[in-house]
Amino acid sequence: MTLSDIELVPGYSFRVESRIRHPLKRIAANGTSYLSFMLEDYGTAIKAHAWPDQCDTSGEVRDLDKVTIGGKFRDFDGKIIARVTSIRPVSTSLSGSVNLIPRSICPEPDMLNKLRELVSNVANEPLRHFLNSVFSDDSFTWSFVRLPASRKHHHSEAGGLLKHSLECAAMVRHFSEFSQDMLDLAVVAALLHDAGKVLTLYNTRFVPERALINHDALTLEVLAPHLKLLATLNNDVATALRYLWTWRHHRRGSGPPALTVAEAITAADRISSGLNVEEQVFSKSPGWRAVVTSDIHGGRFWKPQLCSKTLDDRRVEA
Repeated sequence: MTLSDIELVPGYSFRVESRIRHPLKRIAANGTSYLSFMLEDYGTAIKAHAWPDQCDTSGEVRDLDKVTIGGKFRDFDGKIIARVTSIRPVSTSLSGSVNLIPRSICPEPDMLNKLRELVSNVANEPLRHFLNSVFSDDSFTWSFVRLPASRKHHHSEAGGLLKHSLECAAMVRHFSEFSQDMLDLAVVAALLHDAGKVLTLYNTRFVPERALINHDALTLEVLAPHLKLLATLNNDVATALRYLWTWRHHRRGSGPPALTVAEAITAADRISSGLNVEEQVFSKSPGWRAVVTSDIHGGRFWKPQLCSKTLDDRRVEA
């Protein structure tokens, strides 16, 4: 259970899993020292105080610690704060790891709720366990939710990688022609198809990996520990993900992919990217312009007039 699962009202006693943010030792008006910090998860952030003589803790409290925290909510100058009475390291369970991504690290925090819903809707148990393993890795997750999807092309704003990934995953979910397990596989593959970009988009300087190595290969590298874990649960599922992320680079001839669902993932990737670039180029052009050429890749975008005038309108003009 997290803060986002309960009602924040004065007098309510709680025990939840959360993240510590920005802990700072302060001195109260009466000269007593206390610890001030924020409690955060994917959907909630609340200020908290802990008084050393009233708080059971196992050691130093650090920024971004995952903790099980207990206490009571109280009203302080018209705002709800948490008075903390216990702080313990969170259990090592991977279940619900997305819930503990602190919203302050994401440029568009509302996207974290979409990510949480997507993970919870994956019915295939090995795949859901795989996702929880992936997002329990802070070194990957922080980059995945913060970085752009590209430098100058589509979804180039901060948080663009997560936004593009969620769009692709949502699109493939609509292909009801596939079985539930195959859809779960496609959703996970679409969500993480650009995971390798966390190694190439972390700064604006030249990154050799960006120029020399296809990011699909880097996706396998970044997710290798989690794929290894997945293989112990279901080797076919792990192999299928590896294939879906790399099939375009090693297929024989020009035949179709070995998994037809790969076509849905590829289409979703192209549609999400194309719509974003199209939106960019038309937003910078006069409203009357119907055809715009992208300055980035030379693509030409057309905005046809699809709403015809009614017969009555034409008679008035005549």
